Amino acid sequence: MRTKVLSGLFGAWIGVSGVYVQDLGPRPQFIKPDFVNVQLGQLLFYDSILSGN
Repeated sequence: MRTKVLSGLFGAWIGVSGVYVQDLGPRPQFIKPDFVNVQLGQLLFYDSILSGN
């Protein structure tokens, strides 16, 4: 009973409060990866001596 009343009040409050979608601005621009460095990083990360595994 209490949960239904609280959820109804919360729903009414959301409806009355005027919640609007916020503008997030332009989409982020990501740099293009340099695949030579990516492959080197993977080799160093998975190396059993350098990675400590």
